[in-house]
Amino acid sequence: MKHIFKSILFISAMLSISACKSHKMQATDTVEDFANAFEKTVLTHKTEDVLKFMTNVYVKEQHDEFLAGRTKQFLNEFFCGNTEMKPSNFKCIDDYSQINAITRVSISPTNYGYKYVFKIQFKKEWIVVEQSIDKSPSKQNAHMGLLGASG
Repeated sequence: MKHIFKSILFISAMLSISACKSHKMQATDTVEDFANAFEKTVLTHKTEDVLKFMTNVYVKEQHDEFLAGRTKQFLNEFFCGNTEMKPSNFKCIDDYSQINAITRVSISPTNYGYKYVFKIQFKKEWIVVEQSIDKSPSKQNAHMGLLGASG
């Protein structure tokens, strides 16, 4: 009886701990897993969750310091790119929470990580965005994070 009680107590404790933890990707997750999670998160329009995919250094330097914490501007500028219909037309969105769809175009290895190309649908227009998945930690993953333009 004592053994059963200890087992039940142990299982309860483990379930409580696992229920409290949020999912954080591990080093074994692939770049495709990382991109899938980012793409799903973008469509939730949850600002804090989207920011977790950016490298810690990028958020500190660009969001916190350069843009003085202007989160909406930071995310709107992250999703800048060339329009699909007119590739020479560079466009920044004015409200990232109005992204209706996101589709991956490609992920290709580079010296620093990966070139990540995806397109977003914003107000019925597709914009092709090119960013980097860098080998730097983010709040989402200890070994990779998104890195956008600087300055």
